[in-house]
Amino acid sequence: MKIEITPKVVELFNEEGKPAIMTVGNKGITFNKIAERHLSLKPDSKFLLEFEDGILSYKESTEGFTVHLTGKYQLPSCTVQSLAKYIDKFFKKNLNTFRFEIGEFKEGKRKLTLV
Repeated sequence: MKIEITPKVVELFNEEGKPAIMTVGNKGITFNKIAERHLSLKPDSKFLLEFEDGILSYKESTEGFTVHLTGKYQLPSCTVQSLAKYIDKFFKKNLNTFRFEIGEFKEGKRKLTLV
């Protein structure tokens, strides 16, 4: 059996079993590469965060946060000042940074679980 080893194949191998993560800080939101693929994020993609019944969710939208690529690794992110302080109003953890695992698509949104 012939197997071609490419950088893309090695990258996918390294990401096996790792969760899609969204990090919320006081300067905005950053997604890891796994989340980028999981959510099909591209520059100018838009989404909203929704909080209902104690659950924070990610929801694709035509309005809301706009994705751009940033940093050395060109990770998808959004610039939003003091977002972590606002999110802390719901979770009351007194944190400056929140990490959320992105769940499966269900009922038009994805549940975000605090890690």
